Amino acid sequence: MGDRRTHRIIYSALVATAIAVVLVAAGCGGGGSSAPPTDVGSVTGTVTDGSISSQPGLGGVLVTISDNSGHSYSKKTSATTGAFTITGIPISATAYNVAVDVPVSYQLPPGGLTSVLVASTAPVTYDITLFRQDQFPGGVFGYFTNQNGTQRVGGGTVIIGGQSATGSTVDGSFLVSNVPQGSYSSVQVIPPSLWVPVGGVLVPGSSNTYNVTLALPLLVDASGAGSRTVVIALQPLG
Repeated sequence: MGDRRTHRIIYSALVATAIAVVLVAAGCGGGGSSAPPTDVGSVTGTVTDGSISSQPGLGGVLVTISDNSGHSYSKKTSATTGAFTITGIPISATAYNVAVDVPVSYQLPPGGLTSVLVASTAPVTYDITLFRQDQFPGGVFGYFTNQNGTQRVGGGTVIIGGQSATGSTVDGSFLVSNVPQGSYSSVQVIPPSLWVPVGGVLVPGSSNTYNVTLALPLLVDASGAGSRTVVIALQPLG
């Protein structure tokens, strides 16, 4: 009789232990790893058509934010305004990658898209400009960067063949349209405040326009397309 009672006690203890193990493994013991992050931020912006001066929004474009571990967060732009807001992005000291499902007949700006840092719960603004492939008469792409090429610089203006464009404040990219056919060994640059172009020489009589010699000539051929991307390096003033 005593042996049977002992067996029942041992059996009950084993069952209780097994249940406890299952609950802990399932995260029911409080503090399971599957709980969603509590500190999250968001990225908001607009995808626009940079081929048109008014830069209208592009609707239905999928924007994806992802980390290097394969986690991603996506949202399609508004059909009417091209605006998007991606929420639930974990706060991180490491920048996230940005990708866009580019619509047919469009292309990304020169140099692609830069990363975005979500370091707090405050919304981060990230605008994206796409360009139509069929509206590039004399189109020359390029962007402004610091002298080490590690940071884009926005707000500068480049002049090629009498045509000008100002770099995006988001990623420093620009598109100069209607550049006359020919070969260009230099361009003119009006840098943003507190910057000067590396190797630039002030245009006589000007206080802020520089001649910048290109490392390789830029060819705008009979089809009206620039032969390469133009990169303008800037350095801090003084």
